[in-house]
Amino acid sequence: MTVSFLSVHLGDQNLKVRGWLVLSQGAVRGIMSEFPDGSIHYGYACDQRIAPVEGYMVFYDLVHASTWFGERLAN
Repeated sequence: MTVSFLSVHLGDQNLKVRGWLVLSQGAVRGIMSEFPDGSIHYGYACDQRIAPVEGYMVFYDLVHASTWFGERLAN
């Protein structure tokens, strides 16, 4: 199954960070955000197949995230 990421800005009042919507088959499956150190944080799933392990995950980069999501959304 193809997984893609749509770049968005996530914000809370004056604070904005880069984020991504996790897309598969035309639907938003989750939301990720980037921390200042460049790590990608994942804590919100819209699809039970990709619920974050123990409620929260950190990816090294988008390739790492894509592999993880792709394996779970293939079922």
